[in-house]
Amino acid sequence: MRGHARRWVAVLATGVTSLAMLATVGPASAVAPAVPSSVGTGAAGSPEHWVTLISGDRVQVDAEGDVTVVPGEDAKREPVFFARYKRDGDWYVMPTDAVRLVRAGLIDVELFNVTGLVRQGYDDTSSRTVPLLVQYADTTATKRAQALAGVTPRRRLPKLDMTANDVAKDGARGFWTRLRGQAAPGVRSLGGGVRKVWLNRRYQASLERSTAQVSAPQAWQAGYTGRNVTVAVLDSGYDPGHPDLAGKVVAEKDFSDTGQMRDVLGHGTHVASIVAGSGAASGGARRGVAPDARLAVGKVLEDDGYGQEDALLAGMEWAAGEARAKVVNMSFGGPGADGTGPLSQAVNRLSADYGTLFVAAAGNVGPVPVQAPAAADAALAVGSVTRQDTLSDFSNHGPRPGDGLVKPEIVAPGENIVAARAAGAFPEIAGSASQVPLSGTSMAAPHVAGAAAILAQRHPDWRGDQIKAALTGAAAPMGGAGVFQVGAGRLDAARAVAQPVRAVPATVATRLPWSERGATKQLTVTYHNSGASGMTLKLELTLTDPEGKAAPTGLVRLDGSVTVPAGGQARTQLTVTGQPDRPGIYGGVLTATGGGVTIRTPVTVKLDVEQHALSLRTVDRNGAPVDAMISVINLDTEETEHLWGDTDLRLPAGRYAIVGTFGEEWAAVQAAHPEMRLSNDTTVTLDGRWTRPVQLGVTDRPEARAGVRSVQVEAISSRDGSRIFGQVVTLPPESVDVYAGTAPGVNGTQFRFVDTASLERPTLQLTATAPEHLGTTGFWYTTNGQPPFTGRVELAAVAVPADIAATAPPTTVAGKLVVLTAPEQEEETPALAPTVQALATAGAGMVAAGADLPYDGEPLALPSMRLWGSTTERFVGLAATGALTASVQGNPVSPYRYVLAFTEKGAIAQQGEHQTSTGELAAVPTSYHATGDELRYLISQYTIGGDSFCVCRSVEVYGPLARTEYYTPGVWESRNNRNGEPGLVASGLDLRAGANRPLRWDRAVTGPTLGVKGGNGRLFATRDDNVIAVDLPLLGDADGHWRPVHYTPGVTGSTSLDRNGVRIGTAQQAGSASFLVPAGAADYRLTAEAVRNAPNDPPTTKIGVVWTFRSDTTSAPTALPLLGVTVAAPVDLRNSVRVNDANPVLITPHRQHGLSAPTVTRVTVEFSHDDGKTWKGVVTGTSDGRNWRAQVPHLQRGFVSLRVKAADGQQNSVVQTVLRAYRVS
Repeated sequence: MRGHARRWVAVLATGVTSLAMLATVGPASAVAPAVPSSVGTGAAGSPEHWVTLISGDRVQVDAEGDVTVVPGEDAKREPVFFARYKRDGDWYVMPTDAVRLVRAGLIDVELFNVTGLVRQGYDDTSSRTVPLLVQYADTTATKRAQALAGVTPRRRLPKLDMTANDVAKDGARGFWTRLRGQAAPGVRSLGGGVRKVWLNRRYQASLERSTAQVSAPQAWQAGYTGRNVTVAVLDSGYDPGHPDLAGKVVAEKDFSDTGQMRDVLGHGTHVASIVAGSGAASGGARRGVAPDARLAVGKVLEDDGYGQEDALLAGMEWAAGEARAKVVNMSFGGPGADGTGPLSQAVNRLSADYGTLFVAAAGNVGPVPVQAPAAADAALAVGSVTRQDTLSDFSNHGPRPGDGLVKPEIVAPGENIVAARAAGAFPEIAGSASQVPLSGTSMAAPHVAGAAAILAQRHPDWRGDQIKAALTGAAAPMGGAGVFQVGAGRLDAARAVAQPVRAVPATVATRLPWSERGATKQLTVTYHNSGASGMTLKLELTLTDPEGKAAPTGLVRLDGSVTVPAGGQARTQLTVTGQPDRPGIYGGVLTATGGGVTIRTPVTVKLDVEQHALSLRTVDRNGAPVDAMISVINLDTEETEHLWGDTDLRLPAGRYAIVGTFGEEWAAVQAAHPEMRLSNDTTVTLDGRWTRPVQLGVTDRPEARAGVRSVQVEAISSRDGSRIFGQVVTLPPESVDVYAGTAPGVNGTQFRFVDTASLERPTLQLTATAPEHLGTTGFWYTTNGQPPFTGRVELAAVAVPADIAATAPPTTVAGKLVVLTAPEQEEETPALAPTVQALATAGAGMVAAGADLPYDGEPLALPSMRLWGSTTERFVGLAATGALTASVQGNPVSPYRYVLAFTEKGAIAQQGEHQTSTGELAAVPTSYHATGDELRYLISQYTIGGDSFCVCRSVEVYGPLARTEYYTPGVWESRNNRNGEPGLVASGLDLRAGANRPLRWDRAVTGPTLGVKGGNGRLFATRDDNVIAVDLPLLGDADGHWRPVHYTPGVTGSTSLDRNGVRIGTAQQAGSASFLVPAGAADYRLTAEAVRNAPNDPPTTKIGVVWTFRSDTTSAPTALPLLGVTVAAPVDLRNSVRVNDANPVLITPHRQHGLSAPTVTRVTVEFSHDDGKTWKGVVTGTSDGRNWRAQVPHLQRGFVSLRVKAADGQQNSVVQTVLRAYRVS
């Protein structure tokens, strides 16, 4: 029988702390030829975000991948750890109870892609729900109803056996329990008959001479214009008043949430006119590729260009079914490059069911794999070329991940395509009122869709796969680009119509696994001849890898020619022979030429690399089998696998690190093999007997044991030294022990062990004094951060089942410490708050919960604690005897905190002890300023010698508060987040042993802090060529800490730029915008305003700043010479000044990080007592030319507003106005 960590891990799942093993929606959108005049998110990096996962767990993540996990509370949940890893630049965080379901293909891994969830607007600030696509194993109404329990239906997709559902984030924990309900090893469905659950992703929207470039006029001359063929355009709607689309649309339907078909974005109108526009607005000069085709328009994208996956799927069902479209154009794209996601599955199924051809944009991200739905087997993926038939820089490439299939299969014109402009669309792009130039694979795809309509008119009996084969087979070759970039080549509509021979399938591919490395395979290509004469075709094929290097000799053999009879068909076979010494992907175009025809068929062969079996086993510290979370990291490729329990894998030969984590009774165990070479079939056992106890603490302050501890095992990239993987066991140090170790005698060059902690004096000390002395651990339930009891009291204790205590508490509870035990009826577990209320009514003195009870943070009627630790069971047992007397000591908030970090490289826990003393640490006087009682989350990241690791658990701090905090000496970055919102950042804190400068959070006056580095070290205001981008930290504090503004709830504002007195543009965001400006030097005026309503912030309600500066065109991103002023008032912890306080206001001018300090020639200060209606000047002065003082009078109670003006001798100035800068009391 396998061991579990049920007891202490279940406690951790209450959300008070966690055992955490912290193991692109890319656009196919139009690429405008010019940058809009005022758009974008600016220059600085993104802040932290909170994300609620489908499992109910909450994750805080930043751009560097540092995360904090708060597990979802559910008493029925099994032990849970977490894995964190990086894939394609995105960070994933996955609980252990999802690992097996993801590996079994039941749960979409993208539901745990926290980076992707933030990018798609599914973070907690932006969305209150988790959007899902649900597919069923059983389609009966009963099963559907059961599967949908706890969710809100959005849309049914009956042809795909799916529904779209929204799960409220505050109900995600219960939904996750029900969803996992029936899922057990070997079971291929989830609870409620659900077969699979996907994230309901968001996708984004991806002609002048272009019709001639693809030979459409020749097809028109032959009489083929798409007449009587319906092409569906699934996009952002259309402009019904545009002349080019008059009379074209025969069916329309809105699947978006906009409630209208009108094309506000303009993308759909442009695309539709490329397919079938009449050219009326241009006097017939700019006709679509199939000008006589009929259009069925489905609006699947919102007015911002994004569309939810269920809307796209519903539109696809409608287009192929109800609208009976022969061709469907989809100029949008997003995640799913391997072709297995819901969109790709839908393309394949609907293509097979209806014979529809789905034409899809490859994507505009450049040399990365194509996006979904273009990645689908049946889709015709379209890349983009210029007018000169060269590959567009933005066009996505192949091959497809996994099997190496050629994608895109064809390319078409996609740069500066002039087509219909919807009314009012793209005002920032030059052009006529009816026409606009756009670029992107979004523009290339409709060229192919129009050509498909022409071919469908020519061959009305053909299915979509036949049309696809004819179009790719007739493509024009492109010099300088390989098959993985352009597929068969550039679209040639005339040849596709005229050419009597086509090849089926459109592309051929095979894969030889390592186990078949010397085997041979046959690939068959069939040529169909609809002409009146037979013909002999010469066959040629040259294969290369994606970099253009020739394939090994003998990889593929083919016939020299094939003869195809008139009205008949003939087959040729390609013989593939494995080449074990040259693994890789090889591709080329099989050309068949003769009789005036050329047929081009893309071919790919994938030879798998050397692979071997890896069997993984885990045993505990007694040598018994135990279930563990196991992570396998390929140190060469940096790919990761995450597993639960014993597993057999087959992996490429190479170097691997293997890490396992499991729980025991009140202990966390980490065992690792830091580096092993897989060169043959191997079994690795992660052995708990390798481990040893790892002690951590402060020798001269042993009572500092409450808080959080994070024990981290990390793999480091050999390429750039960045972290590629991490397992972090985060736990309460006072009650859970740590055991860790590596395989004996093994060290890893890319392996690191980090032990960090945040330690304080506990606010609760609980001891049994009779009938025996027994210390135990626990924590208070609090609602405002303050302990509900301070002092010491001795109480008799009595044990009562929770359900009895909630409904009929016995009279024996009066005046006693009531120890709540598990309910007698498990299904009737009561909530904590009403249970405590019932006990208070019965006269109880205090409450100690010895079992998990639901608690949402509401005030409790009695001081209440949660028992927690290895002695809990014994303490509860003593209470059950009726003889227990307990001493309860309640302490105030700790007057100190220790932030400790120890690191070892190459192996785990070589030292065994991580101890320090107060005198060895950096002492930092720290204050948390707040106008009210305010919860803050503080995360600290320690950096030293190029390494970086995180104290990955939030520490709750209630301000206002002042105390001393002690750090391991080194360079730290601290982040202070209020109530889950983006907070202040203090970067580059170089802390030395002994006394250090004070660290003050949110001290007034609030204002821009330009003198520090932004997220990822980026600048806040730059010019690159002729684009000025700003992301201004308008809400910094008096000590120079910066806060991202545009992610802060409740903040509104605007940003505008003037050049030589003429307005360039305005963005309706506080301090964040990008502006395209004319080349050359000029005088600029940048104005930013932020208005906020946050009662617990410093009292400031509005900040307005005007900068003047001079700027010229640059050749690289360059810091703008903005002049900043940091203003510090003589305030207390509540950002108040006493009446008649004579201390001055301090002003410190500064520039952006990296620029020289300014020489300020003038500083003036004005104050206001009526929120800026009237202003009075004060005397200012400086002793060193850098720091200025202003003697602001504090003669009356109320708020002081400040206006500061400063200038240097280089034409740079600033006027900074802060309403309600601080309070006088």
